[in-house]
Amino acid sequence: MKILYCWPAHDFSTVDVARGLHRALAGQGVELIDYRLSSRIEVVNSGLRASWLRGSPPQELVCDLASQGLAQTAILSEPDWVLIICGMSLHPNSVLALRRIGLKVACWFTEGPYNLHEELRFAALCDVALSNERSTLAQYQAAVAPGGRAAYLPHAYDPAVHRPDGPLPIESDRCDVLFVGTGFGNRQRLFEDLDWAWLAQRHGARIRLRGFWPGVNSPSHLASITKGALIQNDDTAKLYRGAKIVLNIHRGHAGPIIAKSMNPRTLEVAANGAFQVCDDRAEVAEVFGDSVPRFDPEDPWELMALLHRALADEPWRMACAAEARRRVAPHTFEARARRLLETLSGCETTPLGATTPEYVPVHSAQPTPSLAAVAA
Repeated sequence: MKILYCWPAHDFSTVDVARGLHRALAGQGVELIDYRLSSRIEVVNSGLRASWLRGSPPQELVCDLASQGLAQTAILSEPDWVLIICGMSLHPNSVLALRRIGLKVACWFTEGPYNLHEELRFAALCDVALSNERSTLAQYQAAVAPGGRAAYLPHAYDPAVHRPDGPLPIESDRCDVLFVGTGFGNRQRLFEDLDWAWLAQRHGARIRLRGFWPGVNSPSHLASITKGALIQNDDTAKLYRGAKIVLNIHRGHAGPIIAKSMNPRTLEVAANGAFQVCDDRAEVAEVFGDSVPRFDPEDPWELMALLHRALADEPWRMACAAEARRRVAPHTFEARARRLLETLSGCETTPLGATTPEYVPVHSAQPTPSLAAVAA
């Protein structure tokens, strides 16, 4: 099979997913033609800024120009499928062009359920819509192009990056309690309700919140334990291996959807052989059982009790980490790639060149999310 592979528009978070799946597909003999959307956006943005008289060029124009080469690349390379990872900031005109020349299009929506409205509109252009959130599968099936299908494709981990025997962080980056990710409101509120000073005094614990934390400023007591910067996935894996406890709090979201699927962090922490505590999600319990202790995200006292127990009981902590490592073993990108190829091979699509009025309007573009919108 030959696949034209459209990389995400951002060189963080979603690109880790794209890189892992890309490596797995290549390992299974798929011929891949790369379309680097983030690089094209950067080039177009730089060029327009140099000639723009006032302010910044409209983001829709940037996305449109950066996306226009996708159909041309598809025509020249003649792929069996065009596979889009994430889809945010890819102008829908480019996907509509693919459909009109009769090419089959699939998209793995990796940010569910946080950008659901925009993703459902985009799914109307696709023969196959793959969702990382199982609770939204029926909505994707209703939205996908006529004759197409939706499927659940969960997150995964990359054994080349996330493994217990990988390199450790430098001594100054080691800590006892660690969180790596973006400081979304639900996370910041939870952490502000915890008595970190007591935990440090009681256990001598070193505590660090890493990642992008735009809302933490003095006099917040989190300022002293926060180290803000985006971190590459290889470095994140080192930090996990150097921590006694990794905190895993899923991003909060509004609306009626009750998210059930786990984030990539759950799998990556376990694959690194690290111990984690996680807010309660159905899939975490199904996959990991008691090897990943869970807590009510509305109850900071429950989380504090778990942290206290884990710091005081090393044998329990190590046993949980070992069991989680055993249970995570099947959840690799190789397994996801096999499921993806099975889905594409079994898909009957609409006739060549077919379009319908239900597709995304030709002159609209998806809103380009902020930095925090696609960070885990």
